[in-house]
Amino acid sequence: MKATKNLLRISFVAIIIFLTACEKLIDFIPAKAKNCRIKKIHFIFPDFGGFNSNYDMDFYYNKWGNPDSIIISRPLTANYNRYFLYDNKKQLKRLVEAQDFKFPVLDHRFGYTRDLITSDTTHSAYGVHAVTSFEYDGHGRISKSTFNFLPPDPYVSVTQTFQYDSEGNLLNGIGNYDNKLNPNQLHPIWLFLVRNYSLNNPIHAVQYNSFRLPTKFAEPGSTRLEFLGGGFNFLDNSEIEYDCKGDNR
Repeated sequence: MKATKNLLRISFVAIIIFLTACEKLIDFIPAKAKNCRIKKIHFIFPDFGGFNSNYDMDFYYNKWGNPDSIIISRPLTANYNRYFLYDNKKQLKRLVEAQDFKFPVLDHRFGYTRDLITSDTTHSAYGVHAVTSFEYDGHGRISKSTFNFLPPDPYVSVTQTFQYDSEGNLLNGIGNYDNKLNPNQLHPIWLFLVRNYSLNNPIHAVQYNSFRLPTKFAEPGSTRLEFLGGGFNFLDNSEIEYDCKGDNR
């Protein structure tokens, strides 16, 4: 039992590290693209001996245009549906990851300092709990995150820092950025979850729409463009459908 719990703790840290990837400047989003939102993502994987592991994410929004839920056509281990809950200020207060909302696998509770999320207290169905705190730069991007277990473990504390270049893209030593719009920019919640504020895409799409948003990526195996965090949903081989002013593009 102790070995199992230690393994869960190690996995929990690994997920938190994966959650910290990239960041960017929302002020530079083209005016037209501000009217777009993600409708569906189709993730494409190689066919292993007849086993098809492709899956879809369908996106639902509330009347204020904020994410309400993301439903996965084939929920996988450690990759679940997402349910978003808000307070009366329309601030995200809770994110539930689960196959069924009634039975959370990961339950995130967010704390704020003014309008910025400065803490994510996460409770796991497996008895592993943690808190991540955040600091921001002058552009409202996460510049530092610090992860600790609850109760604190004196031997485990993960701190990561983030810096950006003059183009508003993360300085991480990898990726050849395009000059098009990163889909994470379409909502501040996507930016927060993936810790990805980069203005551009670190991999090049094979198709873009008229709003300069990628609609198809075909770089299987690349882990440079993540969505939602958690280290599972990479856009390297995917098709993205948007709802732009009521039209699917």
